[in-house]
Amino acid sequence: MIDVKLVSDSDPLRFEVLVRQGGRETHHDVAITRADYRRFAGKVSPQDLINAAFRFLLDRESPESILPRFDVTLISHYFPEFEQVLPRYLADARMIPIARLAAEQPLAQQCLREVSPPLIKAAIPEPA
Repeated sequence: MIDVKLVSDSDPLRFEVLVRQGGRETHHDVAITRADYRRFAGKVSPQDLINAAFRFLLDRESPESILPRFDVTLISHYFPEFEQVLPRYLADARMIPIARLAAEQPLAQQCLREVSPPLIKAAIPEPA
C-alpha cells in the first residue's frame, strides 16, 4: 500500500509517502516543483502523480531501496524510461478508486462489469 500525504502546498510541493509492503514500512519525503508537476501529470492530482511514481519504483526495486528523500525528477537519473512509461502509471491511477470499490463491493463489481469499458473491466476481478 502506498499512502501519499501533501505536507506543503508551496513550490516545490512536498509529500510524505508511507509504503507498506510485506509487513514492512518505509517513509519517504518527496518533492516536485509545480512546473514539473504540470509537465508530468496533466490532469491527475499531485497525490496521484506521486502514487504513480512510487508504483513505477516498486515495480523495479524494494521499498528499502527507494531513497528516503528525493525530488521526482531524480527518478529519471536512475531509470531513464521513467518519463516515457509514466503516462501508463498515471492512467492506472485513475482506475485505482474504481478497482478498490469493486474489490470491496460485490454489487459494484456486477454493475461495473455490465457498463464499464474494457480497460476498467480488466481491473475488476471475475466472480469465483
